[in-house]
Amino acid sequence: MPSAASDIHGRFDRACRQTAQCLSQNTAIRLEIWTRALPRLESGVHYPLTDEVVKAQQDCADLAYREHVVLRKIDAREAIVDIR
Repeated sequence: MPSAASDIHGRFDRACRQTAQCLSQNTAIRLEIWTRALPRLESGVHYPLTDEVVKAQQDCADLAYREHVVLRKIDAREAIVDIR
């Protein structure tokens, strides 16, 4: 049975390959370049969230409400969890 770490690593590798394929099909950049670049990119959330990030999230929430994707208005600041 594979360990949890190897399972996560395998999922990450598959996601990178799929993302690289999608990006190479939709850009003028070769698959080999995306395959090498994607694992090197920094990802994740950086704390504290900047006002710019919170505003962008609020804009998305407002759009979802206006377009009836969600049933009630969402305050993005209320959804922030401080995990430090």
